[in-house]
Formats: sequence, structure tokens, C-alpha cells
Amino acid sequence: MILTITDEEYQEYQHLKGIHTRELIQKSLNGVTRLEDDVDVPIKRCVMAFALMGCQPVWSCCGFDYAGQAIHKSHQYGRCYFILGNNYKTSSLIHTILFDSQGLLGASYWEISNKSDSMVDLHCTFSNMIPQWDDKDSLHYSEQIVQHIQCLEKWLMGFSSLFQESAVIKDTNKAYKDVFQSWQYPVREDWVITKEDLLA
Repeated sequence: MILTITDEEYQEYQHLKGIHTRELIQKSLNGVTRLEDDVDVPIKRCVMAFALMGCQPVWSCCGFDYAGQAIHKSHQYGRCYFILGNNYKTSSLIHTILFDSQGLLGASYWEISNKSDSMVDLHCTFSNMIPQWDDKDSLHYSEQIVQHIQCLEKWLMGFSSLFQESAVIKDTNKAYKDVFQSWQYPVREDWVITKEDLLA
């Protein structure tokens, strides 16, 4: 026996499915209270290193879906980035990246631009040579960028002697939530990062 539904019933089903998805996302969003747990896992150690070097991480994104990520996670697909405070420490590091003469970082893959007077954007835009792998749902989609992330992480760890003993990252959502009444992303607890945690 084949069951049929009307267009109106199908539209109602789609509507209810959308509500259910939003509720799952909201539940996931509210289930994370610490900023440390809301940073993309594939770039977490890079964010820690930037913080310990005094580069003041503001936002970051790995650019792809990864195993075990929370339901509320979404990404700027195809673009891994770190928004850093535009200060002396960041400028010094950026200068080193641009003149990475030994090619340890693969600097040609990482680009730098000023996002504003107060922020710098370090990013890597990626795509795959094989068209079917360039679908964000493909298991191969992230392969190119994870190599560049690993290379960046290893390069940053080479500066471990310059790491501060600790650093604190505050959730930038607070600044927006204080100004915009309907800002939906909840504010996370500060992330206290220690050199010991990163080097363990």
C-alpha cells in the first residue's frame, strides 16, 4: 500500500522539520558554556599558540566540518582563518611569516590582510583539484587544509621559547550582546590558556 500526502501536508512536514532542526541547534548552542570548548578543534592548538605569543586571537574558523563537532557549528567553508589583534607582537609574527625563507610554513598558502585598524586576518583559502572532492560533504574535502594547519601549528610551536606562561581569551560575543539586544550567540566563559597545557 502506497501512502500519499498532499502538498499542504508535505509543507507542514518541512515546517516542523525546520523547527526541530532549530531546536537541536539551540540546545547544542546552549550546551557549551566555555569558550575553550567552542573553538574549532583542528585549529585549537594554533589559537593557543597565537594567544601565548601575545597576538590576541579574536575569531577563528577551520573552514570545514570535522568529526565530533557540535551540531550548532558552521564554518566559512573553503577558508581557514585567524583574526588577530593588530599589535606589535602580531606584526612581528606576520613579518616572520612573510619572510619564511626556509619554507617551513609554506607561506605561499597563507595570506595576510588588515581587517581593520585593530585586526589582522591570517587566512588560507583552499579548494581541491578533483571536483567531486570539492564538495564540503566529501571526506576528502579537508585534506589540503589540514596539511596547511598542521604545518602552521608545527611552525608556531617552533617559537615556544617566546610563549608567555599564560594568556586569557575573552569571548567577543559579549561586546555584540551588550550593544545588540537580539544577539543570539551566547557569551562563553573566558579561556585561560597556559604554556604548560599547550606543551603537555
